[in-house]
Amino acid sequence: MSLRIGNSEVLKAFIGNVEASKVYLGDVLILGGGPSTYNEVLENTVAGLPDFTWRLNGSLAEEGGALVSSSGTIGYTSGIIPTLPDQAWQSNGSAFINPENSPDINTDTATEKRCISLWFRATNTGGWQNIYEQGGGTHGWHIGLYDDYLTFNITNNGDARNSIQHQIVEDRIYHVVVVFDLSDQVSASNMEMFVNGVSVGVDKFTTQNFLNSHTGDIQFGGTADGRTISGDSGSKTPTDFVGQLQRIDYWSEKDLLTEADALAIYSFGMGPNQAPSISSIAVNVNSGIYTGSYVYEDAEGDLEDGPLPVASGVSFAGLLADAETLTSSYGYDSLNNVAEGTSMFRWYLADDQAGANEVQVATTSNYIIDNADVGKHVDFGVIPVDANGNTGLEVRVGYSASTIQNALVQKRALFAFGSGGNTTSGTSPDINGDYWNTLFTNNPDGSYSATGFVDSDNNPIPFTINVVLAMSDQGGNFGLLTGNNSGPFPDVATREFWTVPGSSGTVRGFDIEDLNNAIQYSARALCSTNFSGSGGVHDMSLSFGGESIAIPSARNNTSVTEFSAKSPSTGKIAVRVTKGGGFAPLNCLELIWFE
Repeated sequence: MSLRIGNSEVLKAFIGNVEASKVYLGDVLILGGGPSTYNEVLENTVAGLPDFTWRLNGSLAEEGGALVSSSGTIGYTSGIIPTLPDQAWQSNGSAFINPENSPDINTDTATEKRCISLWFRATNTGGWQNIYEQGGGTHGWHIGLYDDYLTFNITNNGDARNSIQHQIVEDRIYHVVVVFDLSDQVSASNMEMFVNGVSVGVDKFTTQNFLNSHTGDIQFGGTADGRTISGDSGSKTPTDFVGQLQRIDYWSEKDLLTEADALAIYSFGMGPNQAPSISSIAVNVNSGIYTGSYVYEDAEGDLEDGPLPVASGVSFAGLLADAETLTSSYGYDSLNNVAEGTSMFRWYLADDQAGANEVQVATTSNYIIDNADVGKHVDFGVIPVDANGNTGLEVRVGYSASTIQNALVQKRALFAFGSGGNTTSGTSPDINGDYWNTLFTNNPDGSYSATGFVDSDNNPIPFTINVVLAMSDQGGNFGLLTGNNSGPFPDVATREFWTVPGSSGTVRGFDIEDLNNAIQYSARALCSTNFSGSGGVHDMSLSFGGESIAIPSARNNTSVTEFSAKSPSTGKIAVRVTKGGGFAPLNCLELIWFE
């Protein structure tokens, strides 16, 4: 197999890297050393070995205490964790179980920090199903299904959070890690959920910095006595889970598991026999394009466990200023031609371009900048997800070189074109209180540059107008009298104009220079005369930054031609007038930008 992609990071996501005799496909260890037991993996996490473990392996006797059946008949089936020989608990929607020592875990303590790791496979995703529940509708936390969404809720005194959700599919193995630290009220988030080794969402629980002591049993797969679970959509009484559940590990008041920990548990649990193996890796580069090839083998002889999906060309655009919207874009690919599922997005802020004190602030495709973000650097990442739920490596843009600024202010510059001399001058305010720049020329065959301009509030602006294709001038005898001082171009600005000499098709004009390439500029123009001339009709076209607009009647036409925002190229924007029949006048130009 071979592939062609644009950068080395994407290449790693496809064919992995070789490091210390270990081969990775994406983030999943395929070949090489590592922990030899599941408990060794847990011991190597930041939290260490769990305080309680319920293996659900065919017996109610567990390391974490005996399991007591509260309803229905407990059934067992073949395990769903590939590297563990244990059985899994089989729930058909009519039973649930709870650990005998759950009151000791729940009560007489103010809960601040918890971590839990579990494996499940849902055979029916309909309705509101409970997978794990500790506490209840007043104080507690819950992992469950709401139709085909995996949800993580925390409830304290009726304040519920279930904004962490992740879409799943039936009959697929999932490993879930949820963590929270309610004592942390400073960070942007204090609860997070990882699915198959990848963070799928964060949230901030702000009601108080601990979870109240709560009575009642911990429930696996259902809830006792009609106990309700509170969520954003109101209090619900979940049904019993339909599917398999295996290996629940529980940490109390320990360091929170990280994304790397979740990935390590998931990768070991899936094992090398369930992941694709690769060999004969070859990498070449030609003109900046990386080409990789490899031999792929699947334990079952098919591609369903094939290479992870990949995001490429990840970028974002927009002005880095308060209240502005940053818009993302990216490409998606899969060697197995698996369609894209619900890919995940992450926006980050940091104190410098190296990512110091990084905080994740949003999980949407676009981001509206908040005033609190001013002074921060911005980064954006995409975690590609295919239609089967496989997640690839996160691909990030990299932190912006510049920081977020305060809200932008609209600026305007007004230009009137007339006759009188090769100079420019800021005029006194017009009837609307706006200051104008008047450009004169008595040398229609000359080309020259003009400076010394002001904006409409009479503040100096550093623009230069370079007349590169000389135009002729016409005075007040031919200029348009609008009789309208309420619009952008009052009478004082429209009584003269520049025009294009010569025959039809002649192009003349100028460049507006010394602009900022990072700013977009838009324009409005008036192109009219009261002189009938030959044929009585003057037609022309006007272009601004390459956008050309036809003006079929430039005689007694008081309408304004508007151009969309343009980004300068090498600091300049070209304005060109193309002559049609009769005069091709340019009376006024308004330039608008934000800075």
